[in-house]
Amino acid sequence: MLLQAFHGGPFVEVFATTGGKLPPICKTVGNVKREYDKTLKGFLLEVEGGRENRVCLPPDEKESMGLLQPNLVLQLFIPHGKAINLDLAVSDQSKTRRLLSFSSSHRDFKQTSPTMARIPFDVVRRGIWLNLCLDVRSLLQESFPGSDFCCIDAIALYPNCRLRRIFTARRALSDSAAFEDAGGGG
Repeated sequence: MLLQAFHGGPFVEVFATTGGKLPPICKTVGNVKREYDKTLKGFLLEVEGGRENRVCLPPDEKESMGLLQPNLVLQLFIPHGKAINLDLAVSDQSKTRRLLSFSSSHRDFKQTSPTMARIPFDVVRRGIWLNLCLDVRSLLQESFPGSDFCCIDAIALYPNCRLRRIFTARRALSDSAAFEDAGGGG
C-alpha cells in the first residue's frame, strides 16, 4: 500500500476525495456516498446509517498501509447528535497489531484486552468542519504501557460523518496549520 511512499516529508497524503473516483487504497461498505459539496467546492464521502456502513483503508484488512508518521489527521464533519466510530489498527515495535477503538458511545477509557483499547470520542467538536489530529504514538503508549509506535496499519471510519481527506504528519499540528499545509485552504 503506502509502504513505498516517501515518509520523510512533513505530510503523507493517505486519502483524498479529489478526482473522478475513489483511490484504490479505499473501500466503502454499505451506505457511503461520494457527493459534491458546494460550500467546500469539492467532493466528500458521506458515511450514514448503522455500523455496517464504513470506509476502510486499506481494502484488505490483512494488509498494512505502513504509515510511519505518528500523527493522523482526518478532515471531517460530524453532525450534532449523531454517533461516530473510528478504529485504528496500529503496530508497535514488537510487530504486535493493536486496535484503538474510538466511539462516541464509549464513556470511559479502557483496555479491553491485550490488543484492544476503547477510547471515548465525545469531546470532538460537532457541526463544523475540522481537522481531527490524533497523536497515535501517545494514544498507543497510554493504552498499552510499554508499547512503542511502529506504524498505522489500517483505518475504519463508521457513521455518522462527512470525510474529505486523511493524511499523516511528522509533527503535531495546530488545526488551521494542518488544513492550510495539506492543501485544504481556499
